[in-house]
Amino acid sequence: MWEVFQAERPALITVSDPFDGFHEATLSGSKTCLIHFDRNRYSVAAVAAGKPVQVRAYATRIVVWFNGAIVAEHPRAFGHGHTRYNPLHYLPVLVRKPGALRNGAPFRDWDLPPALATVRTRLGRGDDADAVHRAGRRLRALRPPARGAGGLPWNGMS
Repeated sequence: MWEVFQAERPALITVSDPFDGFHEATLSGSKTCLIHFDRNRYSVAAVAAGKPVQVRAYATRIVVWFNGAIVAEHPRAFGHGHTRYNPLHYLPVLVRKPGALRNGAPFRDWDLPPALATVRTRLGRGDDADAVHRAGRRLRALRPPARGAGGLPWNGMS
């Protein structure tokens, strides 16, 4: 076989760019900031909720595009019924519904930054009737300026 390869080698064309192999599909982000791909679920940035997105499935990762910008990237899940969350995708939702920080699925196993951990602890105790309102104000203060196509805050990467 090596001899055949050596004989054909002068006729081979050099590839200028690496091959970017992926399967692409257009899906809709759900109202819960999830897409369903290959019997698994992946979170997307809140800006893409309820809107059509382009999913590029590579061998080891899933990349989700919306309006020309990446709104999610996750390690690819194999098997069925897995859900991959990036809690940062849900921060804009927390501004409107800070109580979700207490027991929302995307935040359950997230090692929160100290400021958000304090907010979650206070929300969980329920010892302050105004805690949810104050948490929303704090989350709004934490938001960096929007950037990227579609006004995506944060980079949406995981």
